[in-house]
Amino acid sequence: WALKALDISNWDLSKCKVMDKAFCDCKALETLKVDFTGSKPTSITYLFSGNEKLPEIQGLNTLDISEVTDMTSLFTNCKSLTSDALACTANWKLPSKSSSVCSGCDSLTSVDFASNWDVSDVEYMKSLFYHCVNLTRVDLSKWNVSKALELNNMFDNCHKLTDLKINFTVNNANLSGFINNCASLTDTSNMVLSGTTSNINYFAFGVPATSLDLSGLDMST
Repeated sequence: WALKALDISNWDLSKCKVMDKAFCDCKALETLKVDFTGSKPTSITYLFSGNEKLPEIQGLNTLDISEVTDMTSLFTNCKSLTSDALACTANWKLPSKSSSVCSGCDSLTSVDFASNWDVSDVEYMKSLFYHCVNLTRVDLSKWNVSKALELNNMFDNCHKLTDLKINFTVNNANLSGFINNCASLTDTSNMVLSGTTSNINYFAFGVPATSLDLSGLDMST
């Protein structure tokens, strides 16, 4: 936990397929330099998770996720990671397992970097932005979540979120706790949800909005 700087940018990672938890819980780490050029990992779960003091990942732009099948909790609890630091992920196509990718990222104020993510093949992305306590605005209106089975707790505990733009058509997806405890979300007029859902428990618990239109959702399944 005492490591503050790590430079492995000269390492050859081209044959490394499984990178799970490679840099996980380096809680004092403030500088990380890595070069993923030539590598095509298949699993990167918890790769940077728990790096609480790391404001950016130098070399993240070289990470090729085209063959990744699981990136659960990739940046979970990277409390100092900024929105600008994730700008290089703007063209990512997320794999089927993408839950909690940015959960607990306290320094994120917007997720503009994610607005063009291709999530059309994602089945599991629960808690994607869970407890991003300084997140104020989100526009994911371009997302195709038709294959998603788990969208639960996606924005749970995003206390400062005031602007949420989505246009999701779901197919029997779990939506429990979707905007649970979003205590500043007074206007939900830009939230459009349609299709079928399997669960809406605590969907908007603790949300101060005076109206919420879920008429497009079929809850009979």
